[in-house]
Amino acid sequence: MGTVPLSTDRWAPAKAGPRAADPRVADLVDADPTLDADSVPDGLPGELWDALVFDVVGRQLSVTAARSFAARLEALQDGPLPTPA
Repeated sequence: MGTVPLSTDRWAPAKAGPRAADPRVADLVDADPTLDADSVPDGLPGELWDALVFDVVGRQLSVTAARSFAARLEALQDGPLPTPA
């Protein structure tokens, strides 16, 4: 797989399938060209391991409870979530 130039929308190939499948989805995709699939909403983990822990906890609890649980786990660790090791 080659390198994608910075000026190119690297998510264009991923958007093409849903856009072609349904015109309503195409309208949604086109409605906000500033959407960035790489961005992380506030309050959600940005690191892959943290996201996995958050996801597992979130499947068992509500998202609000998962945030609280993750914050308590970080407090017990005096820092970030424990690493996989």
